[in-house]
Amino acid sequence: MLLPWKDRTVISHIVRQWEELAADQIAIVIDPANTEISEALKKVPGISTILNPQPERGMFSSIQTAAHWNQWRNEVTRFVISLGDQPHVRLETLSALLQSDPSEVVQPSFRGRARHPVILPRNDFLKLAESAAGTFKEFLAGKKIKMIELNDPGLELDIDTPADYEAAKLLS
Repeated sequence: MLLPWKDRTVISHIVRQWEELAADQIAIVIDPANTEISEALKKVPGISTILNPQPERGMFSSIQTAAHWNQWRNEVTRFVISLGDQPHVRLETLSALLQSDPSEVVQPSFRGRARHPVILPRNDFLKLAESAAGTFKEFLAGKKIKMIELNDPGLELDIDTPADYEAAKLLS
């Protein structure tokens, strides 16, 4: 999250993208033990941090922690589950997803495969807090999802290794 990306860090670039798209509220779920990220995020204005008490449980625990958070503004009607390791997803891709009906669960696809970010209406997002599903994919399996096929190769790459980081920089 703190690697350089253009003129910022990866995480501040992602925040800037959502600001450009006029997000009503931006919150990032973090591991409370990761003080380096916590300190860096204090320098990024306009965001909130949510501490995941059980980060060892993985991504779905972060999503559920966010759904439990009681500081979401009432005017927020849709929630975007956006990954921190995808700064290379095009702004046009994110914008296209936001053009969808606010009452629908929306997910991009690339070459016929479901990708992130996922957009959930408020009620569906809040149901995540108490979901018995083991994974986000399992939670989504019970939903009617509007898939939007988009031509953005960045959708199929997560930055998990140094080679992924170098590949992602080539896509941006």
